[in-house]
Amino acid sequence: MLAKCFGEFMGTLVLILLGDGVVAGVLLKRSKAEGSGRMVITSGWAFAVMAGVFTAIVCGSSYAYLNPALTIGFAVSSGQFAKVAPYIVAQMSGAFVGATLVWLHFLPHFGPRLAHAALPIAGKGPSDWGYAIVPVLGPLLGGSLAGIALRATGI
Repeated sequence: MLAKCFGEFMGTLVLILLGDGVVAGVLLKRSKAEGSGRMVITSGWAFAVMAGVFTAIVCGSSYAYLNPALTIGFAVSSGQFAKVAPYIVAQMSGAFVGATLVWLHFLPHFGPRLAHAALPIAGKGPSDWGYAIVPVLGPLLGGSLAGIALRATGI
């Protein structure tokens, strides 16, 4: 079980490192890939998913779910929930480490943004934290509904 969790951790790390890295490179001002466009982001994410799956398999995960929504969806579909908690912990940890590596790589670009978020600057406008739960609950709900649909149809 530890090897499978390590595979999920490493696969998710690579997925987020490459996927978020390409987005940061394209969208951040004065980066070498600035303004490259949607095709570069789409291709980069496609390769990030492929590299994440390959990494997860090489590191011990035979499933390479790499996403808590998929983990939950397949658990609901199969009725086997024993691996859900360890896989989600490994995936979330891998995503956090991958995002941290992207942040460290692009730190010169993020410095002013962090200062804007942290410092009490007059007239800067509020941060919309009310929306923050949507990208978390949406995929989990969608994965659960997909698992229920798969189980109901017998696929």
